[in-house]
Amino acid sequence: MKAETLITTVHIFISFALISIVLSQEAKQEPSVETTIVARSFFSKNKKHNYDSILKKITAFIASLFIISSIFITVYMNNKTKNENHEKILENNFNQEKNSEDTETKEEQQEENDLTNDNKNLETINNDENTKKDETNY
Repeated sequence: MKAETLITTVHIFISFALISIVLSQEAKQEPSVETTIVARSFFSKNKKHNYDSILKKITAFIASLFIISSIFITVYMNNKTKNENHEKILENNFNQEKNSEDTETKEEQQEENDLTNDNKNLETINNDENTKKDETNY
């Protein structure tokens, strides 16, 4: 499995866990005065074992995981993009060097062809002159 797929899957799992934990918590409402007095005394004694406090801790933990995974995805994708851009730049530089070498090679070949043509032209001129000399000698 690719790293990208694994990271994305974990992030989605954490997202769903966070959503389900938040939705499972009861909404806080303003209780009546009598309920508040009884609840305060009960919850102050059993705060560690309270369902709401446990959900609150789990929510904080999963939210922390969500933030960490979000930061990790951002950093990972940023580095991946930089690496891809760097590879493209290197590839473009290589292609430009190759094209410039090809251009230089073509220019050298053209110069050689020009020299060959010049030599042929000189030979033709020399042959023509020799032919004229030979004709005059006859």
